[in-house]
Amino acid sequence: MKDLPRDALTTRERAFLDASETAEKEEAQRVRRRVRRLPLVVALVALLACAATTVGLAVRSQQIVTAQRNQALALKAVGSAAALRTDRSRRPRPLAQLVGPTGMVTTVAFARDNGTAITSGRDGTVRVWGLADRTRPAGQAALTGLSGGIAAVFSLGAPGAIVTLSHDRTIEIWNTDPSWALAHACRHVRAPLSRAQWSRHFPDLDYRPPCPAGRD
Repeated sequence: MKDLPRDALTTRERAFLDASETAEKEEAQRVRRRVRRLPLVVALVALLACAATTVGLAVRSQQIVTAQRNQALALKAVGSAAALRTDRSRRPRPLAQLVGPTGMVTTVAFARDNGTAITSGRDGTVRVWGLADRTRPAGQAALTGLSGGIAAVFSLGAPGAIVTLSHDRTIEIWNTDPSWALAHACRHVRAPLSRAQWSRHFPDLDYRPPCPAGRD
């Protein structure tokens, strides 16, 4: 029908012929575009395959390195354990035992100077220990009758000052320093002990009143 004169066709036939030619041209253009894109798609697929292979090799190499490192650490730990079993001088050993708590010890705290330890336990008692001699800890104070059960203990900066936290949400601050307690008591003493009073109560001790004279 392309060779027929356009005057020999009706208007509808000419429209149909034009539409067919247009569709044929568009299909040819789409085919040419797909042919041009095919090398690019092939190249992208090849790049993706190379990238996936590279990533897989990197992951596998990392797994091998990690396994070798873990094996080396395990062998080192086994060697250290064997050395500890054969060398008694390097075995951990207890320095001392804190004697006094009658139940399970639940909390332990240390003062900032590491010279004092504070413990509390199921028996409801908070104990303060002097660590001047690490092999012979000395009990310095004991707080009893605390309500609610002790949940935690902390040491404050001042000597002998500690904080206790109870399960009943009670927070209390204590000062277990004997010198502080003596100074606090002396502030309420009207007059120091006289020599006669000292001799009557402490006949075997030299006169040494705890509170200095001169207080009202």
